[in-house]
Amino acid sequence: MAIGTWVDLANAQKLTMDMKMAGVIEEIIKEGGLLPRLPGLTVRGKSVVYVREKTIPSGNFIAIDGALTPQAVVDYDEVTVGLKIMECTIDLDHFIVDTYPTINDLRAQGLSSARKGLSHALEDAVLYASLAVANQFDGLHRLIGTQTDPKAQVIHNGTAGSAGARGTPNALSLAKLDELIDLVKPKPDILLVNRQLGRRLSQAIRSTATLVGGNIEFGIDQFGVRIVQYSGIPVVVTDFLTQTEQLAVEGKAFDGKTGGTSATVFAVRFGLPGDGGVCLLTGGGEVFQSKSIPQLEARLAGREILYTYVAMALGSTKAAAAMTGVSDAAVGA
Repeated sequence: MAIGTWVDLANAQKLTMDMKMAGVIEEIIKEGGLLPRLPGLTVRGKSVVYVREKTIPSGNFIAIDGALTPQAVVDYDEVTVGLKIMECTIDLDHFIVDTYPTINDLRAQGLSSARKGLSHALEDAVLYASLAVANQFDGLHRLIGTQTDPKAQVIHNGTAGSAGARGTPNALSLAKLDELIDLVKPKPDILLVNRQLGRRLSQAIRSTATLVGGNIEFGIDQFGVRIVQYSGIPVVVTDFLTQTEQLAVEGKAFDGKTGGTSATVFAVRFGLPGDGGVCLLTGGGEVFQSKSIPQLEARLAGREILYTYVAMALGSTKAAAAMTGVSDAAVGA
């Protein structure tokens, strides 16, 4: 059908073009609660070695003018944490960069995406990475679960499986949450939860049917943002803790990031290893570093490499604790 002078609409549209906006609208949006708060220690070497006390002397009762009993029981554990490499590499074809007319800086957009991707990968790693996997460090789950007695710093909120069945999660118990807090000495700086449990705690404040005893309340953080607090401890929400964790067969311990309907709540005290806290080890200066290779051999392209030398360090074993087996259900007393 004719459109004025033009034989049809398609011919008229040949004389115009779309208006493309500059930039890329974010659609993959995740908030990490742990990484921005971790204190950092720059490592001058391939690893960090620190010493934990293992045993200390005890006091003795003696009779008047009784003999003294020297004790030689002081013992230590030596802990070595090695840096690992995380990277995100992108190649930029020279033909595309040089000839495609664009309102965007293609190199800058590529680097921005790479930096975001590497940041997300590191947020996940500080929670779920494992030395048992090639080239990884131990994240928070494994730091707590690979101690001499892993059960000492783990509260099980779920129900144990039986006859070869996996454990099942239960609604968050505030009594269990109190036990979790008591495991961190002298006191945790934050409670780390996923998005679903963050909503459940907010719901508990609003609900008159939930007996929270005034322990759950709203507060204001250092940035002026309203947050949930439990017993005065900030509850930090992260999108990188899943609600799909799997519990062990015939047990309630964490057994995997996916495959189930469970979540973990962490209590964390921050600090450098010498202070006995949890921190991020980095090498080479900045957390994220970059290298540019302007021209690749045998290819008309350049390469941008973003990388980090990184690991997690747990000073005292009492600096972090975990409560596994929490379901997405209303909070209980």
